[in-house]
Amino acid sequence: MSHVKERKESICLNCNAAVYGRFCHICGQENIETKESFWALASHFIADIFHYDGKFLRTIRLLLFKPGFLTTAYIVGKRTSYLHPIRLYIFTSAFFFLLYFSFFYNPSKIDKIKISNNKKKEILYTKDYQNKLTEVKENLLSEKNDKKNKYLANDIKQLITDATLDSVIICKDSSYAKKIDFEKYKVNNNIFLSISDTPFSSLKQYDSLQLQLPPNYKDGFLRNYLQHKNLKSREVSKGLSSDQILKKIFDLLAHKFPQMLFVYLPFFSLTLMLVYIRNKQYFFVNHVVFTLHFFCGIFLIILLMAISNAIINSFNFSSKPVFFLIIFFLFLYKSFKNFYAQSTIKTILKLSLLSFINIIIFSILFIVFLLIAALNIN
Repeated sequence: MSHVKERKESICLNCNAAVYGRFCHICGQENIETKESFWALASHFIADIFHYDGKFLRTIRLLLFKPGFLTTAYIVGKRTSYLHPIRLYIFTSAFFFLLYFSFFYNPSKIDKIKISNNKKKEILYTKDYQNKLTEVKENLLSEKNDKKNKYLANDIKQLITDATLDSVIICKDSSYAKKIDFEKYKVNNNIFLSISDTPFSSLKQYDSLQLQLPPNYKDGFLRNYLQHKNLKSREVSKGLSSDQILKKIFDLLAHKFPQMLFVYLPFFSLTLMLVYIRNKQYFFVNHVVFTLHFFCGIFLIILLMAISNAIINSFNFSSKPVFFLIIFFLFLYKSFKNFYAQSTIKTILKLSLLSFINIIIFSILFIVFLLIAALNIN
């Protein structure tokens, strides 16, 4: 309720219904004066977000210290006193990931490989240099014939040409041997080029061939999209080491984690319904509400753990991860115990079964999003 003066007129400005009291019984709008100060506007905004009347703080307190209670209260119809589960999840997850990526996530900088000009030169005779260049060409030919390096075939071909030119020049000028840098003949392959197989050497070549094909033989929308993503990612990854590619992929995956978690929530609710299928009083939507409350609690606990850990480390003390794990598993147990109201043995057994099933589901989702991240590296 705001502190703005109530209107004398008894007609709602929102729906034109007759108002009996301070609030409209049709739409719920407060019947107050339209003119308000900046402070009143700001206070209304703060009240909308944090429910200044205590709803927000009450919800968070019960979420952390009485897990399972909010879901039970929502199911029996006590919904006005606490934040709506979906609204609570959106606010809590946004707050959690904003703080996490701002203060606790610190990815390593990824730079392209730069070949130094200060490489150590080997002291060899001219004939020895020619023999070594011959060996280099043989190695490059084997690399070129390797199916894993089809995408690098043109680059390897150029390296073979360069090695041949070096062999010719060194025959005419023995001093040229000191200028040869054998590091440049190393094929800079990476894990992404190895696992991402395609018959096309570049995106330009693929598009050119597609234009020349008859309409019936052209790739469909999905295949065309995947080929474009694949070839673009390969072009980006060209010149990077496997470690750099993995850092890029996992950095992108970390930023896609909120999306992955959002996709995972219905699957988690479905496993709850299957494990507690004999509890006829619970419908799928009840498990969804429990899932939202449960993950909101997990977000807050992880955030509190991260903040506590940062404070402890700032005083040069070592934190005890065992203590945090105990809190985490205690919250997990109490949430299921309080809401589903089963014995300790049944609760632990079902938690074990749920853990096993959800590890499989989450692993599948992880692989899917890992592939999505690999196809979207930039």
